[in-house]
Amino acid sequence: MCYHEGMNWFALLLILESALVAGIDNAPREAGVYMLRGDAEWVELEPAPVAGARTRGLEMFIETGGYTRFFVDIAFAGEKAAWRTTDRSPRFFFRGPFSPADLLIVRLTPRGGRRLGRTSPGSASVTNKAGFPHADLVRLRTSVRDDGSFLAIPEDPLSPGEYLLVAGDVDSGRDFGVD
Repeated sequence: MCYHEGMNWFALLLILESALVAGIDNAPREAGVYMLRGDAEWVELEPAPVAGARTRGLEMFIETGGYTRFFVDIAFAGEKAAWRTTDRSPRFFFRGPFSPADLLIVRLTPRGGRRLGRTSPGSASVTNKAGFPHADLVRLRTSVRDDGSFLAIPEDPLSPGEYLLVAGDVDSGRDFGVD
C-alpha cells in the first residue's frame, strides 16, 4: 500500500469515528436501545412487533437425520417500521444488558403487508446467533464507553428499505426503516 492510500484509509477512519461519537453529549441515561434523529434527539426503539412465524423444511430435516437445513420465517407486523430515517448511516446507542459482539442489522423483505426475516439454525455462528442469511446482514462498528454503554454505526451506508437491529436473538430486534 502506498503512502496516499494509507492516508485515505486513515481519513476514512477519522470520519467514521467522528460520525460515531456525534450526539454523545446528550446520550440517554435510561437503559434501552436508541437511534439518533437529526443531530441531537435520541429516540428509543421498541422491540419489533412479531406477527407470526413459519417453519419450512423441518420434516425433511427430521427425515434426513439433520443432513438438510430448515428455516424459520419471521413476519413483523406492518408494511413499514414506525421509526423512519433518511440517514443512510444511522447512529445507535445502547445502555443495558447488550453486547457489541452480538449486534447485527438485518435487511427485512417486504411481502404481503408484512416484513419478513429468515433464520436457520444451520447458519448460526458466534457473530450471528439467530442464523440470518449472510446476504441480509449489515455489520456495525461500535465504540464502548467507560460506563459500559456503547454507540454503533453501520460499517457501510444502508440502502432504502426495512431493517431489524438485533442484539443477540430475534426477540431483541428493533425495527426501523431508511427512506
